[in-house]
Amino acid sequence: MNNRIINNQNELIEKGKNIISDSVDANYQHKVELVLLVLQGFKVSDFSRLKIVSKSALTSWVRDVVNSGSFECLRHLPITGRPKRLSDEQLEELKKALQSDPEEYGYLVWDGKTIQEYISSKFNQNICIRHCQRIKNTLTKK
Repeated sequence: MNNRIINNQNELIEKGKNIISDSVDANYQHKVELVLLVLQGFKVSDFSRLKIVSKSALTSWVRDVVNSGSFECLRHLPITGRPKRLSDEQLEELKKALQSDPEEYGYLVWDGKTIQEYISSKFNQNICIRHCQRIKNTLTKK
């Protein structure tokens, strides 16, 4: 890192100091602090030797900050996970059906199998019985 010429080093250092004083995200703040120290002349290898962070991780963080000119690249991206099979509107409609008499929909009881059949016919979604049971438990909790 010491060999690299950083055009906006002072500007980055000021941005980093502001982030440290304003941030509530401890992980983000930790990364910013370490990158700031490297920008101010500390060696990446010193931090890895002290087992604070791996050399490759810190080098990557510094490179990303220098290339982007911002510390935002150090923030964690939200993990979105798999999208729901049923939309919120569909879940609300299913909840109303579960709260009513199953005989109105041609079923004797609301169990995993009948919920699976209802979802398949109403929303054209194929969901396993066990997941239908979980949905029922979630929607009918008081």
